[in-house]
Amino acid sequence: AESRMIQSMTGYGGSQHAEDSVSYALEVRSVNNRYFKANIKLPESLQYFEAEIDKLLRRTLQRGSVTYVLRMRNSSASAAYEINQEALSRYLEQLDGMTLPGRITPSVDIATLLAMPGVCQAPERDEAEREKAWTILDRLTREALDRLVAMRHTEGQALKDDLLHHAEEVRKLALEIEKRAPGVIEEIDTAQTNVLSMPDPSH
Repeated sequence: AESRMIQSMTGYGGSQHAEDSVSYALEVRSVNNRYFKANIKLPESLQYFEAEIDKLLRRTLQRGSVTYVLRMRNSSASAAYEINQEALSRYLEQLDGMTLPGRITPSVDIATLLAMPGVCQAPERDEAEREKAWTILDRLTREALDRLVAMRHTEGQALKDDLLHHAEEVRKLALEIEKRAPGVIEEIDTAQTNVLSMPDPSH
């Protein structure tokens, strides 16, 4: 019967795509782990796909500690974050007239205000945009996983060859021991006989 393919858990796969002023670069790495564990890093605008990606990784890889990193660059106008006017106004109201100890009046620049939680929000995608994004993301992920799995098989074959080499060395040593065993036993018996036949020094 054909021996089962040994597959390493160590591997790497990458994929890239560019379309409509948006570029994607994906890296997937896996290392040895008895169980499946995924660390998924997505751009904020794509984070709602995390659960689907986890399922895809788990179904394909089954075991190993997996790191999934997707980088996206969008140079189109649609990439602009939306400013939450209500949140910004609320921050300004709280800062207005506020005086720190020592009669110091706080000053905040616009960049700091825009970085406050809830002020800038990623643009909402409609259903058609989500489907298009998932089509791209799904294809990128499958391409990267195909490359990672191929590397796992290559690593597994190297591991198999190494194990077979060591097994052959052990087999040779075992045959050598088997061949020499009768002589060694005879030498031990002779040594014991000589010791027993020696005169007792106490007499």
